Amino acid sequence: MYFVAKVIYQIIIKGSKNNQFDEQLLIIKAQNVAEAYLKARAIGAEKQHEFINDRKNNVKWQMIDVADIMPVESPEHGSVVYSQVIEEDSESFIDYIKRKAMVLQTQSLLFA
Repeated sequence: MYFVAKVIYQIIIKGSKNNQFDEQLLIIKAQNVAEAYLKARAIGAEKQHEFINDRKNNVKWQMIDVADIMPVESPEHGSVVYSQVIEEDSESFIDYIKRKAMVLQTQSLLFA
């Protein structure tokens, strides 16, 4: 059976006051949710790393934890892999999504 696990990282940049987080969706093969959780935590821990960025600042990707596990029933073309209900201000959220879509469309044209 397959699962989608949402792993959350905190991106810590020395000297920066910005709070940055990265949500990653991982495909996990496991027998059940408990096994999927443990495998996702192990993969998340392996992907933690530190490096020096181009501004000579230390950057650390630190895993916080696995935030969600969802089974993937039938991995076929067009299948829903992950779904989340979000409560936000309608106008600003729709605006944000339209801007992100525009960027994707622009990138597609550039790589076509």
